Formats: sequence, C-alpha cells, structure tokens
Amino acid sequence: LRVNAVDVGVSNGNASIRNVTSGALVVRTTNGAIRMRSVKTRGGIELRTTNGPIAIDDVAASSVAADTSNASIKGDIVISEAALINTSNGAVDVAIQGISSNKKTVSVTSSNAQVSASVAGIGGNFLVRTSNSHAEVTSSDKSLLRFTLVSNTFKQGTFSLIDDHQHPDAGSIIV
Repeated sequence: LRVNAVDVGVSNGNASIRNVTSGALVVRTTNGAIRMRSVKTRGGIELRTTNGPIAIDDVAASSVAADTSNASIKGDIVISEAALINTSNGAVDVAIQGISSNKKTVSVTSSNAQVSASVAGIGGNFLVRTSNSHAEVTSSDKSLLRFTLVSNTFKQGTFSLIDDHQHPDAGSIIV
C-alpha cells in the first residue's frame, strides 16, 4: 500500500501495520501493542503507546520515535537522521542501521530495565540511559564509540566510523 501519510489511533487495542510505503506515519494506542513490519517512509515514523510493547521489523525512515510505558521495545530500524527510543519499566533491544552520510542522533532510554542497542553505519551523537539495570551499545561495523560518563547509568557521546587497525577495542560500551 502506498500513501502520502498514515495516522492511526486506537484505544484499548493493538495496532498492526504491514507492507506500507508512505510519506510519514503516526501510530498511537493505549493499552495495546504496536507491531510494524516491512514499512518504508520518506518522512518520519512516530509510535506512541501505554501499557503495550512496540515491535518493529524491517522499518526504514528518516527518523523513528518510539515511546511506551510498562512494556518493551524491540526491533530493526534503518534511519537517515534519528532514532529516539524510550520506555519506562520495559526493556529495549534494538538494531539501528544508518544510511546516508549525514550525522545521526540516537537516543535509547529506559527506566527499571535493560537497554541493548546495536548500531551500524552511524556517525553522530548518542545517548544511552537506564536507571536500574544494564545498558549496552555495540557496533557491528566497529564504529568508535566515544562517550562521557554522566552517572553510573547514563552515558552520552559520539559515534564515528573508524579503521579497526587503529582502534582494535572499538565497538562496544557497557554501562
């Protein structure tokens, strides 16, 4: 299905979006899950729910913003600009692939649960935060992850693509 923009709102139910190409996409629900598969947008994707997980598979957009509470966020995302992933009381496990040469912004946060992000093709800024658990960022393409320790559970910094011979330990940060 090809459309200019999609805006979906659901109350007390799940939202499932599959095989869609659009200009922009907004999905909001309460007390329900959001599932997305094989979605491509020329614009951004915004996903918001409460008390429901967000599952993203084979999704590409200029930016992806996913926010939930009391549930997890999992998925594979391709971005050209930004990925802003946030949950409270739920784990985050995402793989983020960057396309294009512009700098990206990646923010992956949770409270009270583990955060795991795998990145590739990313150059730009990142923030990884969890309040009461383990946070990990890895890079499959050996991006150099430079970071600043803000507190025991909060790191921020930059991604830059590097030559692994100059930096053999590049590629991961564990909080």
